Amino acid sequence: MLVKRFVFKSVPSSLFDWLSKHPKTQVVASRVVAGEKHAIHCVNQTLKAFTNGENIASKPEIDIVLRIMGERQISKALAAAKPGKDCVFISWSPRAPRVWREFKAAFKPAEKPLREPSHAKLLTAMEKSATFWLFQ
Repeated sequence: MLVKRFVFKSVPSSLFDWLSKHPKTQVVASRVVAGEKHAIHCVNQTLKAFTNGENIASKPEIDIVLRIMGERQISKALAAAKPGKDCVFISWSPRAPRVWREFKAAFKPAEKPLREPSHAKLLTAMEKSATFWLFQ
């Protein structure tokens, strides 16, 4: 699994086409990810949900966004997590390092350190990601 923060000079119009050709990879606005542990937790929750038939979205790439946002409504979650200039790349592909290299070659993003939240903020984000589907 690979989680990287980066900045675009401008959001490329071909980003979603590129993502559609790279399953097990997602890009979201960095402001919605509470650090690497939160992203990894959301991936693990999504994979568990698909294994148990408890997924909400039909694709893991969308289900992860729902979990990151703690939102059951796909349109709301996608709108809130829409990639801007400052983003997080998340890949759970067995080829994640290669996918990241391909992404960098295609879009030339500037890599930035991933922000790590306080312990309390991380726990809140992880709890919301794990239980959002129970209460809505």
